[in-house]
Amino acid sequence: MKRRTFTILLFLFFLTSCLEPFNATVGDRASSLLVVNGLITNENEPHTVILTRSVANINQPVLPVTDALVIIEDDLGATVALAEADSGRYVTDTCNFRGVPGRTYTLYIKTKEGKEYRSKPCLMLPSSEIDSVYYVPGKDLSTETDRQYNGIGLYVSGGVNADEIKYLRWSYKEDWKFSVPYYYDEIPEPGGGWEPCNSNRYCWKSNLSSEVDVYSFNNQSGKKVVGKELYFINTQKSDRLVDRYSTLIVQYSISKEEYEFWRKLDQSATGVGNIFGEQPFSITGNIKNINDPDEDVLGYFQVAGYTSKRLYIDSREMYELRLPIKSSFATCGVDSFLIAELNETAIEEGTPLFRNMYDIYNRFVLQKPGVYELAYPINDGTGIRIIGLGLSTPQCVNCALSGVSEPPPFWEEKY
Repeated sequence: MKRRTFTILLFLFFLTSCLEPFNATVGDRASSLLVVNGLITNENEPHTVILTRSVANINQPVLPVTDALVIIEDDLGATVALAEADSGRYVTDTCNFRGVPGRTYTLYIKTKEGKEYRSKPCLMLPSSEIDSVYYVPGKDLSTETDRQYNGIGLYVSGGVNADEIKYLRWSYKEDWKFSVPYYYDEIPEPGGGWEPCNSNRYCWKSNLSSEVDVYSFNNQSGKKVVGKELYFINTQKSDRLVDRYSTLIVQYSISKEEYEFWRKLDQSATGVGNIFGEQPFSITGNIKNINDPDEDVLGYFQVAGYTSKRLYIDSREMYELRLPIKSSFATCGVDSFLIAELNETAIEEGTPLFRNMYDIYNRFVLQKPGVYELAYPINDGTGIRIIGLGLSTPQCVNCALSGVSEPPPFWEEKY
């Protein structure tokens, strides 16, 4: 099935059981509808159901549905209640719940107003296999360029070893390491010395996919996925590959009903420009109000077999392919400030005189927070005597302003 990236989605579901609420714009005629965003798999992780209300305008804040009773029931009658971790986000406990392939699961919701909702029973299919995840240099056809390649496509190959698996869905989570161009781990002291400081040179960013990528084995003789492109990174436009990049490709075994839901959503978005055009409510999910079947409920309770594979890519590999790599810090610069005895221009112009390094640091960094940070000390050319400070904007010195300073728990460094 042709893949389509939606800029506006009815709701977003991301890989594993980590979901985020989505602020659905549906117009005044359909505001305040219940939006259910849930996914359970056979992965040994907490699973999440997010409950929100649709709003009339995309600029309005998300309206969480709080204090609801959320229960998952299987076909053997076992039930588990989800705890509300924070407003509108309900999670399972890994100690008392893990999805089992072959079992059927139903979602039950009771809001604090007393309204009751139930999903259709959903069968959890077995996991399918991912043989390999790899990249291939390619060209972004939407970009006019004379280069042969301007990025990489991420591909997946694998097979299905169960007869009941006829449909797949993919998602991915990206994490990448980057560094700021300037870094120094000491700052001047009033007495003339230098004090160690916690400077952030290396940080990480992440991204959860918002693409809908489904696949059908119908009209296919064998159940093999060979060289399926999932997404493309234009290295001229993205800073993902400046140092070290990781992608976790997740593959779900899904039901025909869920496949049809996304296929129809795809067709609706194609026909009307976005899914909130003329006919969004003709695409129904699998959740109904028990006492009022005519009430519109947005979203889908997803039950799927789960498998994943991680790939790391280093910037060295991109350089070997001679791919252009974008830097988010290409415009970073440094302003130099010298102490008074060496700053003849300052003396002539009557500008403030700096007797030591702390005077410079205090004037431009401490007294004007957010304007400058220390990039590096300036020495006299011998490397022995410091004669001034080079200052840059905070974003060019402290990577934590645009990322997080701690690596993800799974992160592996190159050796």
